[in-house]
Amino acid sequence: MEKAKAFEDYFTDPRMSEMQLDFFAKVRLMVREILPDVEERVGYAMPGFYAKMAKNLKETLFFITPAENWVTLSGVQGINQDLILPWKESGVKTVGTGSLRVPYILSDEQLRALFQVVINYNLERYLV
Repeated sequence: MEKAKAFEDYFTDPRMSEMQLDFFAKVRLMVREILPDVEERVGYAMPGFYAKMAKNLKETLFFITPAENWVTLSGVQGINQDLILPWKESGVKTVGTGSLRVPYILSDEQLRALFQVVINYNLERYLV
């Protein structure tokens, strides 16, 4: 496992391609638009987004990790497969018990809608 670094460093990592860096910046912007009161911090050596209004401030909306052809969103344990069905044909799929593999090819509209679903899903889990 890679050592944790400052949150900003994940968005300027020279080992990432321009496409990956652009995608990371887009993710960050979209999350802030969907939930302006989001907290950004590193957990498990991954950049994560946290809801300040959650009962437990350790609960993440999701972590993001780059790969060559996709980004992995971690922290979506138990997400209903029906919720991500609209993105299956675009290559979004669940991996493991709590992650989504999201290809870089999603349009901004698809990506924003997916993040809205993931954020709403985790907000419901953490605010109850």
